Amino acid sequence: LFGDAGSAVVLRASESGDRGLLDHELHGAGADYQKLYVPGTGFKHRPYTDPEQFKRGDHIPVMDGRHVFKMATTSMVDVARSVLQKNDVAPEQLKLVLMHQANKRINEYCAKILELRDEQVPCNIHKYGNTTAATIPLLWDECTRDGRLQPGDLVLMVAFGAGTGGFQTPVSYDAHSVVNGVWLGDVNNDNKTDIVYFGYGEANFGLMLNNGTGGFAAAPLQISIGGGL
Repeated sequence: LFGDAGSAVVLRASESGDRGLLDHELHGAGADYQKLYVPGTGFKHRPYTDPEQFKRGDHIPVMDGRHVFKMATTSMVDVARSVLQKNDVAPEQLKLVLMHQANKRINEYCAKILELRDEQVPCNIHKYGNTTAATIPLLWDECTRDGRLQPGDLVLMVAFGAGTGGFQTPVSYDAHSVVNGVWLGDVNNDNKTDIVYFGYGEANFGLMLNNGTGGFAAAPLQISIGGGL
């Protein structure tokens, strides 16, 4: 079952050398894309979408459930083992493993093979369903708010998605890395979308200006009460 949700994460530099993004791996298996994909409404079509595509149901995801289960469990376990071995980390050293919330059985299988404890693998799919790209950030936010995730904890994030791609990354959690609110808009009137964010649990505001080349740079932010940004 799919759910509707959105999430955003803002990363910023840390002066502490023992926190932050430690490593990552990204894999793809494009040859098997037809096992999990959306046949219509995309760059393959001109126009991208039209009434005929909707009549045929081309906007509905197509999935070979057995193939996806086998590929997801195999790739998620393999990539998790790979990055842990590269960084000389044992599964029991991880505080949490945040897995993509698409299928509870897939996650339970992976946790069993990796010999993870139940408390290491939080789950919220029963509350929200599969919110696709939002699942891991939502899970991160929940674990932060209820205290399961604390500053300095070592966390592994593992995902598997449409087009049969796999991704995982371990991070050491920083207390100030959680964002409670994000505003998108043109702050400096240069016709580019900038990011304003404020931190969870404190009046901690920040501004990231769009440099026009696909990146953002931190900039001072002044707040005027009653006058907007």
